[in-house]
Amino acid sequence: MNRIYFWILLCLPYVLMAQNVPQKTSQGESDVDIQKSYTWNNLESSIDSIFDIYLKAEESLQGGVISIVSSDSILLSKAYGVSDLETNKTFDPDQTHVMVASVAKLITATAVFKLMEQGKIQLDQPVKDIIKDITIQNPFDQPILVRHLLTHTAGFDDSAMGDEVKDRQKLASLKDHLKKRLPPVVWEPGKFYNYSNRGMVLLAYVVECASGLPFDQFLRENVYRPLNMDKSGFDYSDELLNNLFTRYRWKENEKRGLFLDGSYGIKYTNQIGASGFKTTGYDMANFMQMYLKKGMFQGIKVLEEETIENALKPQFFYHDLMDSKQGLTWRIRKVQDLTFYYHSGDDVGLESILVMVPDKDIAYFFASNNNVASNLKFELRDFLLNKLISKEKIEKKYPSDFVSDTDLKSLAGSYQYMNDGYTTIESVSYLFGDVRKVKLEGDQFFVNGNVYEEVDKLLFRRKRDSLLVSFVINDNRAHYSTGYGTFRQLKWYESPSLHLPAMMGCFAIFLSAVILWPIQYFRKRKKGNVPVYKVKRTIGIAAFLILFFFILLGTTTQGLSLKFGAPSYLYFYFTLPILGALTFLIGLFKVPAFFKNSSVSILGKVHFAVVLLAIVACLFIYNYYNLLGYNF
Repeated sequence: MNRIYFWILLCLPYVLMAQNVPQKTSQGESDVDIQKSYTWNNLESSIDSIFDIYLKAEESLQGGVISIVSSDSILLSKAYGVSDLETNKTFDPDQTHVMVASVAKLITATAVFKLMEQGKIQLDQPVKDIIKDITIQNPFDQPILVRHLLTHTAGFDDSAMGDEVKDRQKLASLKDHLKKRLPPVVWEPGKFYNYSNRGMVLLAYVVECASGLPFDQFLRENVYRPLNMDKSGFDYSDELLNNLFTRYRWKENEKRGLFLDGSYGIKYTNQIGASGFKTTGYDMANFMQMYLKKGMFQGIKVLEEETIENALKPQFFYHDLMDSKQGLTWRIRKVQDLTFYYHSGDDVGLESILVMVPDKDIAYFFASNNNVASNLKFELRDFLLNKLISKEKIEKKYPSDFVSDTDLKSLAGSYQYMNDGYTTIESVSYLFGDVRKVKLEGDQFFVNGNVYEEVDKLLFRRKRDSLLVSFVINDNRAHYSTGYGTFRQLKWYESPSLHLPAMMGCFAIFLSAVILWPIQYFRKRKKGNVPVYKVKRTIGIAAFLILFFFILLGTTTQGLSLKFGAPSYLYFYFTLPILGALTFLIGLFKVPAFFKNSSVSILGKVHFAVVLLAIVACLFIYNYYNLLGYNF
């Protein structure tokens, strides 16, 4: 009997250890060989501690999943918290389906890489040669190449309108969605980095056209199946939706009290390829291991080593010394002596990130169902990277013989983000000051309120933390980038700081006409003298329609999202300025007679002329921000 107790005690530690090891591994083994390196000692307890802070905060995290892998081991695959509060269902790394927002782009890129290896797509092939049934509005001589879609340099005016529908029966095919919603090219392809969701949707359609298969079917046969990602996909099958997490977001009520909003439901997106991917922590562990192992997974070659090397090679950047560069969809960043590759994602009620450090043989995936995780995902990233970065601070080297000849005054001015809103009503957001300022004060150069110094030609370093900004001159104007997007310098007449006050002034003038002219009309009529007031009535109606449109727009569309398309009442709203413009044109025919009328005082004629000029100015501003017409 004592021998039995002895053997039980001897085996007990091993039994307990086995309970803490993930039961499913990408290598198909029951045991997981935790990486031997001392670097990852106490990994799980450290991650637990970080999560614990967010799970217990006032604006708490509901839950999340994390997978940390090396090329041949799962270092950690664990879930925290609940995926659905109503059912109290806990997160599970193998069973809970998570939405990953823009991390989906890495899956789409992987499909393209596979087609390139099959010889069905070339990196520098014009996209129009592959998708012959969709017209791309491109006014430039340079065609859009597959490379441009993979590096976000196609030059599309991105948009979020019509991205989503409220039930899956209304989801559009890639082809139908692009025929309706593919935006025009507004920047010369290959010249500027501007993140584009619609460009990635177009890339998904390229996969369909080149392969002859539906997008998700091609992925299932060429990516999911060889990687054992049997719980992943872009489709909206019951299998993927039944165990999908619920999205949550903390909000304030009318009394500024916090409440948790879990009413967002399933995100049915038409932006397939850019978003819409559902997966699990374990499935993403397999995906990361394939990339770490340079295309191999369980003895199967999913991608060629050269393909992955090319995907992770810098493909677009404004200056070679920039720390942030663009690979083929993969974002590249260098911190001291460490280079890592990543993509993050976010949407209402969800956060995600995938980070890979091939030189250190480690990768990390995280997804959560609450936006408070926007800080958590980067805190986890930094925790891991700090274990890998050299403890000695490495100073970045710049050309020691550099002597600046840059005309800093030419770089000064207002800058506007180039990513979206230039051809739709979304551009109205810029009217309210969505700009960056670049100034030269004495010998100090400011970018968005921070002091920078030039360390190489058109490369500037922020003095307080060494963040780099690169400027380029193109199309007779300056542009700058921190590596995450591009801002273009505005001409003086393009600045919102001019447009908004001018428009408010126009509205004040319209209001004076709308109030004074009827009073004047009735006073003159009592005296039996009604001199040419028909033209004032016509111009007054035009001014009222133009003014009333903006009042309606500003007071009834607060918080309006166009992700489901434009509500029907917007068509009524946007008819008002069109009617106002037409009424104004009709009234112009009677303007000469008004000014010739001797019974009208000089002051009256001046006021009338000011009203006419205000209408012209306001219509120009409306047109600049796409408020004339149905641009949605």
